[in-house]
Amino acid sequence: MALLSRHPNVNIVAGMSSSSDSAARPLPRLARVWNGQLEPLDVAKLAANTDVTFLALPEKAAADVAAPLLAAGVKVIDLSGAFRIRDAADRAHWYPGTTTLPAGTAYGLVEHYARDIVKARLIACPGCYPTAALLSLLPLAKAGLLDVSSGIVIDAKSGISGAGRTANDRTHFSENHGSVSAYGVFGHRHVAEMQQELGLATGLAASVLSDAVNFVP
Repeated sequence: MALLSRHPNVNIVAGMSSSSDSAARPLPRLARVWNGQLEPLDVAKLAANTDVTFLALPEKAAADVAAPLLAAGVKVIDLSGAFRIRDAADRAHWYPGTTTLPAGTAYGLVEHYARDIVKARLIACPGCYPTAALLSLLPLAKAGLLDVSSGIVIDAKSGISGAGRTANDRTHFSENHGSVSAYGVFGHRHVAEMQQELGLATGLAASVLSDAVNFVP
């Protein structure tokens, strides 16, 4: 919202939360860039009053909310993983409960899909790790310079804020300061995006890339 508030062609008409607690609680940082008040999520109101809606919801909720917005002609920019995976079986495996991809969906890696994004009805924003990995690997893949025979190692680091606001031992700053720990090494769902996009760029089968891509978050 801070970025949007400074854009000359954007008018923020509503900010809504699916959590009643968040909607009622003042957010000092948000107040510095937007003088509105978070409201409870109202899909009908969004459909009637917005041209573009950003969704930052859990995957199942994002899929449920996006459908009526798209039906009303609202363009959707989704920050969840609900619409990132093209293959239906893979999408059901990594993001259970999500729906089929709506027509006009584009993967939001703008450096490689700018033309698709301009025409899209729904933009599926890439995950953080896939963005970092693909911006490095896709130019090599498209140039025929990516040799997967010896494997691709993606050793990625993220700050603890990426895990959200829910408190647990793994995200306590006092427990993590000065430390690095791996998680989801054999089952992080972001690997599906990496394999998907590298497969599209190289023409290699998913089975080949599943063996070749080694992702350590």
